[in-house]
Amino acid sequence: MAKPPLPKQLQQRLVRTYAKIDNTHYQRPRRLAFYRHIAITSIILIALGLFLRFHLIEAAEDLFESKIKQQLDSQSAALKFWLKTETNLATRIASRHRVLKLLQQIESASVTKKAELQKSLSEIVDQELSFSDSAGFLIINKDGYVVASTNRGHINQQLPRASVRLIEVVSESTFRLSEVMHSDDFLPDQNLPPILLIATRIEQMENRGYYYLVELLDASIEFNAITSLYRSDEQIEMYYFNSDGLMISESPLLAEIKQRGLLLNDQINSTILNVKLVDPVSKSQLPIFPVQHALSIGNATKFEHYRSYRDEDVLGVWIWVDELNIGLVVEVNKEEMLQLLSPLLFTELMMFALLTLSAIAMVIYQMRLRRLDDQVNAFEKLGQYKLEKKIGEGGIGSVYLAQHALLRRPTALKVLKRSLLSEEVIDRFELEVQQTALLGHPNTIQVYDYGLSPDGTFYYAMEYVRGFTLADYISEFGAMPQERVIAILLQVCGSLAEAHSRGLIHRDIKPPNIMLSEQGGIFDHVKVLDFGLVKDISDPEATQLTQTQSIAGTPSYIAPERLQDPKICDPRTDIYALGAVAYNMLSGKDLFTGTNALQIALAALKEKPVPITEVVPSPIEAKLAALVMQCVSREPAQRPRDIFEIIEILEPLQRIHPWSQQHAKNWWQKYSSPLLSKQETSKEPISEALNSL
Repeated sequence: MAKPPLPKQLQQRLVRTYAKIDNTHYQRPRRLAFYRHIAITSIILIALGLFLRFHLIEAAEDLFESKIKQQLDSQSAALKFWLKTETNLATRIASRHRVLKLLQQIESASVTKKAELQKSLSEIVDQELSFSDSAGFLIINKDGYVVASTNRGHINQQLPRASVRLIEVVSESTFRLSEVMHSDDFLPDQNLPPILLIATRIEQMENRGYYYLVELLDASIEFNAITSLYRSDEQIEMYYFNSDGLMISESPLLAEIKQRGLLLNDQINSTILNVKLVDPVSKSQLPIFPVQHALSIGNATKFEHYRSYRDEDVLGVWIWVDELNIGLVVEVNKEEMLQLLSPLLFTELMMFALLTLSAIAMVIYQMRLRRLDDQVNAFEKLGQYKLEKKIGEGGIGSVYLAQHALLRRPTALKVLKRSLLSEEVIDRFELEVQQTALLGHPNTIQVYDYGLSPDGTFYYAMEYVRGFTLADYISEFGAMPQERVIAILLQVCGSLAEAHSRGLIHRDIKPPNIMLSEQGGIFDHVKVLDFGLVKDISDPEATQLTQTQSIAGTPSYIAPERLQDPKICDPRTDIYALGAVAYNMLSGKDLFTGTNALQIALAALKEKPVPITEVVPSPIEAKLAALVMQCVSREPAQRPRDIFEIIEILEPLQRIHPWSQQHAKNWWQKYSSPLLSKQETSKEPISEALNSL
């Protein structure tokens, strides 16, 4: 018997029920898969978070260790360079013919004549030391009597025997440098800060005896100058110490040190010889671990953990220089270092929070991170600097107007051309940065920063000068009045005088590398640019680096002897170029002309330049004309012996033919706009400029 069919309404209800069961059957695995996906993702993220936390903390410690060791190496190199510069200066003064001749005359002079000669000798040495940070000098005879001095009151006084003996010992040492000492230990009753001595023995001609040249150096100024070459991070402390465990450099933490009662004499606002580097944990007042280790064993080979003299938990490294009896400690506060890792802990919490998000949210988050990473990579193409426009072309690179991302400071950024990339060119580019950074004269371009982009592009940042070059001026207006030429030459001489006193030769003095600007309300302020061909004639390694068989420089301004032998390089090659620049400014014409560089070089070797008096548009002072022609003499011996001789001739001429600030201001207000507008207009779109590197 057949079963009766189910009512239609009941059939529809059963269909809906089975459909609901079937949907639940398929949805449950999907939910389980989703939860499983979340669980697996959570485990991965937790494991990844723990892994990253461990390795990032380890990497941060390695980074600080690398930074501190880099600071240590940089300071060691700076110390050696400073010592070499100071001893070279003292040796040069001691061997000057004028100095030796005056000492010989003083020995046989009458009382009246002797005083006059001693005054002349003191003035000569004062002038030689004027471009250094020297605190003064003494010249004494073998009996300890002062023959010449910065302090004229010391002349003819006899130094204590202990001071004379100290000078003898220092002059016979390897580096002729004394330890840091209180000035009263050397010159009693003198209100001077702690000093160092550089003592050089002056051998008289014809075995007539000997003298000592003693240069007094202010320890605070000298050590500040050394540490300023390589500025450390705020978290990193750096200080020098002697064999007695006393700090011999000025600490930027003076206020904190004084507040902690660590100064030996709290009436003296200085840390030099005024802070005993004592281990705060030691009851017997033992030196801190770096001092003990340096004096007994030597340099630190790795990052060490210890308590600092300020009773802080620190990590540091150190070195000890036996020949100088000087040690250097570079350390970082461990707590401050760990505070820098706090963003990592916050990131870890954020990663745990992501466990509650769906897979889609994590994908979006990863996409955002990827976009952010792309932006960071693009931002770091040239470090912290955003390029705006190309403003110039140099011998080994292009110059761009840029802006620091954080400071918002306009900066001139020099970028090495990729097409010229080679080991030699890279070394030369690095040398340009390092040598220029050593120079601080107001008429020399200042360097701020240096770096290497991720794609291997070298660059350095220097001050941006709004102005125009002499080449731009001569191209627009032609010859320049002699009053203005004299004023400009004196400023260029000041820049070169500092460079030459440090043993550095520019090698590319020319109108495009001399810029006129308005700075702080001062018009016609000169800046000497592009030390890209600079040569350190006092450093054998740097000399080898810049010695090539090619001729570096611009043909119209290269001295003839360098055209014959590119290795020849001394201050007289810069003097020749300076004379060629003066010739160009006064006449509006080059010293030699030709259709190509070879013709110009041949003309410089074979022809005499047309006398300046025959090419100037208006008569000029005879002494100025003679000086220009003397500077461009084919024979180096016929040129001025050094920059100072040129300054001695130009300064009296400037008094006769002054170029006042009012003259300069009037000219700038009336004529400078066309020249300045050239600098403001980009020579090339930045995208094309970057592609051309």
